[in-house]
Amino acid sequence: MPTSFPAAATETRLQRHLRDHWKSYAIQGVIAIIVGILAIVAPFAATLATTLFVGWVLVIGGILGIISAVRAYAAPGFWANLALAVISTLLGLSFIIFPLHGAITLTWLLAIFLVLSGFMNFAIARAFRSSTGRFWLVVLSGVIDIVLALILVFSLPLSAIWAIGLLVGISLLTSGFSLLFAAIDARNNPL
Repeated sequence: MPTSFPAAATETRLQRHLRDHWKSYAIQGVIAIIVGILAIVAPFAATLATTLFVGWVLVIGGILGIISAVRAYAAPGFWANLALAVISTLLGLSFIIFPLHGAITLTWLLAIFLVLSGFMNFAIARAFRSSTGRFWLVVLSGVIDIVLALILVFSLPLSAIWAIGLLVGISLLTSGFSLLFAAIDARNNPL
């Protein structure tokens, strides 16, 4: 019996946290729904924006990595750190200069992300299970993420132009609705 006490206490703390902060989760769900709808309506723009954003993140991170490596030139792993920073910068520049080629690379990364997101949704659903009867919506969101990843992989390379925006939009939409409904249920769940 003593081994179940920490789990029960953790579950109660989680339920209390979800109930106390349900508005924040509901707002996050609504924002995800809005952004998801925008990405679905304009998938090419969402794909292009995502590719350029990732490109700039890689360039900025790469430049900061180069500066950091040069400043620590005597540290072990200097050449590996410098090489990784240069590769990051070059990859980011290629995404910015050739965004459609970058979109294909990002499509593969998105497929990996969607699979991981799906499995994370299963873990979240397990946490929500005790506080809401609608935990199955989070499970459904996880299943949809995994199905979207499979569709994405099997439709490459032609669909890379529109797929990132559309699939990110669908994922945000389903995640937003599941989070919104889970937050509403957490609000109504007495401890």
